[in-house]
Amino acid sequence: MKFEIILKTRSPNKARKFYSIIGIKWLGGEDLVGEIQESEDEMGLPDLLGEFGNIEISFYIDRSIEAQDRSSLVLVFYVDSFKILESIISKLIKENLYVKVESRKPFCEETLLDPDGHRIAICVASPFS
Repeated sequence: MKFEIILKTRSPNKARKFYSIIGIKWLGGEDLVGEIQESEDEMGLPDLLGEFGNIEISFYIDRSIEAQDRSSLVLVFYVDSFKILESIISKLIKENLYVKVESRKPFCEETLLDPDGHRIAICVASPFS
């Protein structure tokens, strides 16, 4: 079984930095420099393609004119320890990508907005680590 998440982004460079810090391994598009290419085929090959464990994550550049509210979706990432979580938060703060919001995931340590407004919960897999 394969699981894939598809997200749209208006800021591919910021999305790439944000998700790289969380731990996504890039499979393609990591050299993207942020120029929005005009394309008729909006859902062809992804502009950025990565994986987190066994989950493939595809990013497409959002070419819509109006910004969309993306805050109803919550993506949850589990890390192995509080030390890893603290490192992620520290790096996001350093890159000016840290935007904390109210959590919608009980018992999850951090809920943030990614550069495009998607809610991202980062939880420690074992609270005893």
